[in-house]
Amino acid sequence: WLDFVASCFAFKGVERAHFATHFWSDPWRDAGMVLVAETTGEIAETVATLRIFDRRLYLKDGSVLRVGGIGEVCTRDDWQRKGICRTLLLHASDVMKQHGMVASCLHTSSMATVYSRCGYQSIPQLRVLVCIRLRHLSTHLSTQVTANGTSSPWLRSNGDGGGMWVRVLRVGALGAELPLHQLMAHHAAFHKGRFCGAVVRDSLEYWTTFVCANMRDTAPLGAYWMQDGGRGSSPTVEGEDGDEGGGGGGLRGFVSLKSENSRRGVGPRRFYLGDFCACAEEVAKDGGRYVLETFLNHALVVNGGCGAQSAGAEEIVLKMPRPVAESMELCGEGGQIFEEEVHHGQMYMSLTEGREISEIVEASSHVTWAVDAF
Repeated sequence: WLDFVASCFAFKGVERAHFATHFWSDPWRDAGMVLVAETTGEIAETVATLRIFDRRLYLKDGSVLRVGGIGEVCTRDDWQRKGICRTLLLHASDVMKQHGMVASCLHTSSMATVYSRCGYQSIPQLRVLVCIRLRHLSTHLSTQVTANGTSSPWLRSNGDGGGMWVRVLRVGALGAELPLHQLMAHHAAFHKGRFCGAVVRDSLEYWTTFVCANMRDTAPLGAYWMQDGGRGSSPTVEGEDGDEGGGGGGLRGFVSLKSENSRRGVGPRRFYLGDFCACAEEVAKDGGRYVLETFLNHALVVNGGCGAQSAGAEEIVLKMPRPVAESMELCGEGGQIFEEEVHHGQMYMSLTEGREISEIVEASSHVTWAVDAF
């Protein structure tokens, strides 16, 4: 199956290892949800396939929706335009209903017409380019030996709200370098009852395998808020297992950023927000804005920018989901939305009779993250 899928996507430069990682890193994988169309005869040949991903999504009303995500959809060149993909999708609907899934979702850039004929509807994803003027941080770098004996660069940021220690994480080391129980709680607090469409990440394995696998092209950062307000000369790493004892403070947020231009370019630095969450306390204050700006300041410093280390502040441009930007009031003073993008590739279908998908997923609060992609 992996060989077949890789051969179909070879024209995009996607290798077999990508699909193997997608399958084996998924804690909810089920080989029974890999659907295959084969020829009849003595030697059956695979001509088309798709995979159902078992997921749950947060909804704006605070509830959780179990969905079947559709991915790895492909048909062999000489069997295309024969209705095989449509047949597989219709069969997939029956399989998802049998497994108790009440809706289905997928992302496409080229097959929207095929999916719409099978009942899928596009729910727009609104993204904005926000110009943010970092204004409240002074910083310095430090190196701290963590509990497992490895050295890690930290950035201390002091500002109006106290102090933060920010650390760059190694991709693939989330389980070793982050208190994952705190991170899972913060992810739920940030999304539940605020946005709809984000994947529920209440599995340690999901964070350490699937999220890490999808984060290869981003620069993940972790932030710790120190109990002493950041006045210490170095961060304390005790208490990282979830309790906030030992003087170490607790995890305040998590971000995955990708730089979208080089420092040699003209104009402000540009970043793409691939993932973000903040703890409930920070959300209650300002929607997590202070945490986000701290991360951005850190990204400027460690990537060769001056950051807001001096009295003068620096402007950056961030591409992010509009509902998240609005929840942080990133417009007017301190931030300005100057461009908006509308993406129609995220599609949904209700599997519940008498309930339209527009009644379930609201476009105005629709938020998905790149690290959950399938």
